[in-house]
Amino acid sequence: MTLSAVSFVSGVVGQQAVNTSSPTVNAIKNALTSYGPLVTTMAVYSDFFSYRTGIYTYTTGSLAGHHAVQIVGYDDVAQCFVVKNSWGTGWGEGGFFRIAYSELNSPTQFGDYTLAYVMATPDPTPEPDPAPATCSFSISPTAATFRATGGTGSITVTATRTDCAWTAVSNQGWITVASAGSVTGSGTISYSVSVNNETTARTGSITVAGLTFTVNQKAARIVKPKAVK
Repeated sequence: MTLSAVSFVSGVVGQQAVNTSSPTVNAIKNALTSYGPLVTTMAVYSDFFSYRTGIYTYTTGSLAGHHAVQIVGYDDVAQCFVVKNSWGTGWGEGGFFRIAYSELNSPTQFGDYTLAYVMATPDPTPEPDPAPATCSFSISPTAATFRATGGTGSITVTATRTDCAWTAVSNQGWITVASAGSVTGSGTISYSVSVNNETTARTGSITVAGLTFTVNQKAARIVKPKAVK
């Protein structure tokens, strides 16, 4: 048995005629597959009021009127449609009944006027905004060497985004960073190295955007006094 959804859902925007005369089993089955439950009509004869269970076929009785019902499925093995009535769950098979395919061509005129509900196409779910790229940095150059007399230099920082913030901080007292505040995006900072009066070389660093810039400085030269003759 093939069943489609019994209850209606929101979003109906129109109706599609499946057939208005000479219905066929395949047309109704295809419409069930494509659209879901179908509204159809049938002529009600007095024997239909006595239906309790099983597959209904018109047997006898006078015409009582015409009625709208909902086709919700079909059963090729039993050769019948599964239909929802509007007379409450105490009638028939819990409010449903089965009717033979052959009733498409009987006095019940089952399926002569069949309509499918056309559902609105839901708007596609928008794609989430891509996560912003993480901030990363590079510096150039990564090191510099100075004479004992000191000097100045600069470091260029390249950031992956214009809103990426970074700072430059000297890690030794003899290295001074100009504009040591916070910077955003790519940029260049300047620094200076003081005179080395010691007789040994020294090494220091500046932390720039989380990266280490190395400063090497040579030792002071020892000038020997000339001998007095």
